[in-house]
Amino acid sequence: MSGWIKLHRSLKDWEWWDDHNATRLLIYLLVSVNYEQKKWKGITIEPGSLITSYDKLAHACGMTSKQVRGAMQKLENSGETARKRARDGQLVTLVKWEKMQVRDEKEGSYLGTSGAVSGQDEGRTRATTKEIKKEKKGRKEEDLKPNGLSVPDAFDSYIKTWTQATGRTIKSKRSEVAKTAIKHFNARIREGYTLEEITTAINNAASDPHHSESGYKWLTLDFILRPQQLERWREDNREQRKEADMISQVAAIAERIERERQAQP
Repeated sequence: MSGWIKLHRSLKDWEWWDDHNATRLLIYLLVSVNYEQKKWKGITIEPGSLITSYDKLAHACGMTSKQVRGAMQKLENSGETARKRARDGQLVTLVKWEKMQVRDEKEGSYLGTSGAVSGQDEGRTRATTKEIKKEKKGRKEEDLKPNGLSVPDAFDSYIKTWTQATGRTIKSKRSEVAKTAIKHFNARIREGYTLEEITTAINNAASDPHHSESGYKWLTLDFILRPQQLERWREDNREQRKEADMISQVAAIAERIERERQAQP
């Protein structure tokens, strides 16, 4: 990808400017999103948007998936980005893309000091949020039958896959563990995840040495149903996970060394 982008000076006044991860992620998105409308696997991607995943962002930005999720949450809370589920990842949209890259600078700063432009951005933010909620609501009835099954039957299929992959069983569906798993399973289905993606995630996690060598101690019934774990394991991206884990380990060692240095008299 070639070309350039506009970066307004008032970005320094952004509330998360001093957060290196949030700023790095925002700038990466600025230089990576589409600058014109494109079609991708049947999906129309508008200017200012791109299809990606936490793992891909972590690899590109030199961060861990956990750091990317934290940074993305800050961008969403401050109205910079909006997300929704898409095939093979997430559709991330820079809400202020049009103002930042298309409008003339005299119409307002990055933070929207012009009342009219700011109002348009706020309206666009609300519209984007409403579109996401509307899409989720529109999918609700259809997603209540993942792979043509009722939710209870789909959950039974999930338990069967989990048992085959880990060799573990549950005592009762009325147990607290099972109730928590059912709650998370329903939530993921309503968010747009498929039963196939969930079962693939279980099998991918079960094949990882970290879980197999520990006797699947941590691979509980609800483990893979947590949003961050499902997003991490639903694709067979072992190399990216290995690299992200290595970065996390290096960061942990660096933090420990720094703490020990500061503790020295």
